[in-house]
Amino acid sequence: MKAVVEAKERFARQRAGQIRQGMRDYIKTLGLVKQAWEESDWKTLGYGSWIDYLDGEFGAERLGLPPEHREKALTELRMAGMSVRAIAETTGKPKSSIGDGLSELSGAGQLTTPEKARGLDEKTRPTSRPPLVEAVAQAIQEAAGEAPSSVPLAVEPDDPGPTTTREVGPERPKPPAWDPAERRAHEEEVQKRLAVEAARRTAQTIVTTVLAEVCTVVQGCRYGEVGLVTPDMVRELRKAIDLLEGEL
Repeated sequence: MKAVVEAKERFARQRAGQIRQGMRDYIKTLGLVKQAWEESDWKTLGYGSWIDYLDGEFGAERLGLPPEHREKALTELRMAGMSVRAIAETTGKPKSSIGDGLSELSGAGQLTTPEKARGLDEKTRPTSRPPLVEAVAQAIQEAAGEAPSSVPLAVEPDDPGPTTTREVGPERPKPPAWDPAERRAHEEEVQKRLAVEAARRTAQTIVTTVLAEVCTVVQGCRYGEVGLVTPDMVRELRKAIDLLEGEL
């Protein structure tokens, strides 16, 4: 269990480092931010909330919304289950601007709004207002002489933000800008570590899995089924075993 917790913390810190140093590679960074939200990296790293995580790891920097990536960013973060306020905090943009942008995408059929979204307070809420509330709002609009909006609101019930508090320590110094060569070397090292971790996880199960499958086939053969295994299949399996032995 301890090893699992340590591995999860290691991956969370790697993601935070990649986000911090990869703001220029926007699409890649967007995916990392989405994963950090889905994996609750702020909990893994000991922060009291998503906002504390953003402030502690990235300071005043935020993901932003470059015009050329605005639609993709809003769509990806919304589909990850982020509330409007969570997206606003992540991008450093006003909540009203995020709500308007999501409404535009939804109205244009470019975004299928999820039924529920998770807020900064860790509570999951519906992304649309209940029918009764919608009817009251429409009645108020009509009474005021306003035309009811035909665009679905991208606003869920109020997200008050995180309910937990965390003692704020001294602001962490902003890391110095990386030399391009150092950044490339760092990214290569991170990719190498991820590949090794994936290989380790696979190695732990490959023998058990293959042995179980072989036993299943052998049992079928012993029941009299003919043609389940051919000499060519055995030769291919032996090549795979030889390849593994070559790495020992």
